[in-house]
Amino acid sequence: MKVPWPNAFADDVEKWIRDFELIGPCNGIKESAHLGTALCALLSGRARAAYDLNSESNQALDYENLKAALVAKFSKDGDRKKAMNRFYAAEYNQTEDPLMHYQHIKRQVSLGLPEENNETRERLAKDRFIQSMPARMRDKQACGGMRGE
Repeated sequence: MKVPWPNAFADDVEKWIRDFELIGPCNGIKESAHLGTALCALLSGRARAAYDLNSESNQALDYENLKAALVAKFSKDGDRKKAMNRFYAAEYNQTEDPLMHYQHIKRQVSLGLPEENNETRERLAKDRFIQSMPARMRDKQACGGMRGE
């Protein structure tokens, strides 16, 4: 069953991208390379200009870079500050799936620092993920890392 694509975003680019990512698989788009192509087809105005600017340097070919460029172009300073506050406040809840917790942290750092490159955001997310774990889990991770596990 095909699901209609989201309308053009007015205010919240983050919500629009989340909706787009949820609808993509329903429409048969599963790989990030194809998400980038579909996203390009839906963009217009300033959003399309941001895409075109990134395509000149081949950054639009990478979906994560494209998302970061859109967030950087349309996020407000207040949104970035809130995201960074959520990033620093993130603590692991033992009933939570660790992967979901990591994704939350990764999302917050992407929102808070959209102008940073993916490698920097990934490193920050990993560091914060480890810091947000309970002490016994951090210690286990540190021991595992020393043994090469």
